[in-house]
Amino acid sequence: MFHFFSICYDASNKGNIKIVPIVVQFFSKTGVKHGILEFIEQMHESADDLFANIEYVLEANELKLNQLVSLGSDNTNVNVGNHHSVFTLFEKLLPGLIKGTCYCRVLHNSVKHENKHLLLDIEAALLKIYSHFCRSSVRSQELTNYFDFIEEEQKVTSHILISNILKI
Repeated sequence: MFHFFSICYDASNKGNIKIVPIVVQFFSKTGVKHGILEFIEQMHESADDLFANIEYVLEANELKLNQLVSLGSDNTNVNVGNHHSVFTLFEKLLPGLIKGTCYCRVLHNSVKHENKHLLLDIEAALLKIYSHFCRSSVRSQELTNYFDFIEEEQKVTSHILISNILKI
């Protein structure tokens, strides 16, 4: 078995049902392991209800609460607010708990609100990068090889104004 672990969760609406997947990550002798512990149906998205349900899932899976080292979630007040949140409820029991928030959302919101203050024209820079690769079959193939190497899908989208992307 393993000793210390981290969990992440995020609520998702499917029609009128709110589902919360709880994912665990831990170190084993063969490396980092992760998987889905459970999907729970969450009637009320209050900090107390989420905390109770997550705590129940940990107990049901025989995971010791004192071995939880980090808790990951999105940046809502219910999850990571300073005064009464799922994180603060766990932190009362586990003072050294590490907060893991959704950095992608932080980055997106930062770009969305501060893009107009940049001294660099991001749209022009992106167009230059795009044209660098699309004008040369050799460069295009090198880029394709890179995406294969990092095991990511290469997806080239048509030109969309940055201001339209940030509205999403």
